[in-house]
Amino acid sequence: MEKTQTQTQMQTHTQTVLSRVRVQSSGLPLVRSCLHTFAIVLAISLALFYQPTLIHADPEASAPTTQAAPARQHTEVLLAGTRYETQVLYQIANDVGPTVFVLGGMHGDEPAGIAAADIIATWSVDHGTLVIVPRAHQPAVEAQRRRDPDKPKGDGDLNRNFPAQHNDTPLGEPATAIWELVTRLQPDWIIDLHEGYGYRASGSKSVGNSLIYLSSPTINPIAEATVNAINATIHHDGRKFVHLRKSGGVKGGLVAAARKRFGTNAVGVETVSKFDPIEHRVGQQLVIVDAMLQQIGNLNRSVVSKALLEKLNQFEQAATPPTPVETH
Repeated sequence: MEKTQTQTQMQTHTQTVLSRVRVQSSGLPLVRSCLHTFAIVLAISLALFYQPTLIHADPEASAPTTQAAPARQHTEVLLAGTRYETQVLYQIANDVGPTVFVLGGMHGDEPAGIAAADIIATWSVDHGTLVIVPRAHQPAVEAQRRRDPDKPKGDGDLNRNFPAQHNDTPLGEPATAIWELVTRLQPDWIIDLHEGYGYRASGSKSVGNSLIYLSSPTINPIAEATVNAINATIHHDGRKFVHLRKSGGVKGGLVAAARKRFGTNAVGVETVSKFDPIEHRVGQQLVIVDAMLQQIGNLNRSVVSKALLEKLNQFEQAATPPTPVETH
């Protein structure tokens, strides 16, 4: 039987993505430290609690007329055999669409992004490709510290080691490997999961509970819809998410570097690690990424369960407005 044009496009899309994925001969150990065990157990627990009522399982939602085939999954290993070894997980839909790169663990003391990325890596997209690196900076993750403990302070912060200017090169092996991955994949979007220590909406100098990006006609409406989605679960203005869209991200950070070098639509996501429990922060990051993927066009509909939204709402209803201590 002769292939249809749509089938040919889908096959070409998959082959194109796979051609950019380097085949690796070695795997990544699943557990290297107690933190890895904690992150994996947390991710599995959240997945078991939240995932059963994911996409197409909401009885109140209208059933789709057609259901897309599950995305193909692939794994790549960066810096295999080194102390920086880490996994790159791919979800490749049969249908063409944008490529979105999601990272967690850029800073090792921000565990919500790691756990959220582990769960996001299980999501099957309807269009395009989802690329996830849950643990971008293994030494920092294992040490549960912001920086690589074995590097000088100026070199150990991975999110300061990407090219700040057009002619710059990344500093260190992890930044180089991630930058080469971005260069090779040329993602349409980058979502970098982080955590601050205070609520920006309440006047904190921290960037907690914010989306960080450089204002543009493409990013602005998607960021607006995303912030509206997460703020629908938050009842106190001082705890709500805000837009930080003037700087485009910190100098030497991946969000700013990719935007400057490639024109990538790049967004940093920040929750508040100091005052909110980790399960709440992970839930917030899932809602944010889910909303973004719908707006970008990777998901036809939400994959976040009602149970998660209800749990976020219950926590926020019981929460009090941030105190002066929580704003600094």
